[in-house]
Amino acid sequence: MMNRNTQNTLIVIIIIGLMIVYKSLYKDETYEEKIEKTGIKSVVLRKSVNYSNHGIHSIVYEKDSIMISETWDQYISVGDSIIKPEGSAKMIIKNTDKYVEFDFNNPGLLPLP
Repeated sequence: MMNRNTQNTLIVIIIIGLMIVYKSLYKDETYEEKIEKTGIKSVVLRKSVNYSNHGIHSIVYEKDSIMISETWDQYISVGDSIIKPEGSAKMIIKNTDKYVEFDFNNPGLLPLP
């Protein structure tokens, strides 16, 4: 028979092992994975820059906000339509005189004029 200390140590080791296995199977999704799952059909209500959080640029729309690349900011205006299909990493910004496509997998890639 095992003594009480050995038994407790074994239980702790098993619990830690199960936690490690669980964490590796159910890892937190990345921001890119979360973005890809999100579908958006809305209008840009406002743009913001969070200076207290590394100067992150974002656009605010009807139900939420989405972080964007700083280089994209100049191509997006309040009132533009946002279309981002669910399951896609691409986002379209358009209005009557522009149509711009962005790719969250390549945030440094500027849209073609």
